Amino acid sequence: MSGLRIILPLILGLAVGGHANAREDLLTLFARCSGQLSAEREHAWLMQTDSDGFERERSQFLSLVEAIAGEKSGRAALHHQIEAKHLHAALLREASFGRDPLRSRVAREQAAGRIRLCRGLLLGS
Repeated sequence: MSGLRIILPLILGLAVGGHANAREDLLTLFARCSGQLSAEREHAWLMQTDSDGFERERSQFLSLVEAIAGEKSGRAALHHQIEAKHLHAALLREASFGRDPLRSRVAREQAAGRIRLCRGLLLGS
């Protein structure tokens, strides 16, 4: 994961510098991470566990989205955020309330893996 921390500033430079595909890919990735972290924050609140860390990380991704989203890309980013939040919330529901232990475990592992990927993109995490 430390490799991502080294490469990420270079990728951001390419994305902001005008390479449309790289910029759109990063925008989608950051928007999805903010949506997933939003679902985690709400789930933590529901389960009465600490949600502050999720809120801080979500805010960081929202700042990244805002930094690279243009006027036209903002709507697409919002779509990715909402879609990712909805899908991640479904995983968390299955993980916490599912009746099939195997499906619950798989959902828990998938949700955790997605959050690990997002956290690995943040500098200093």
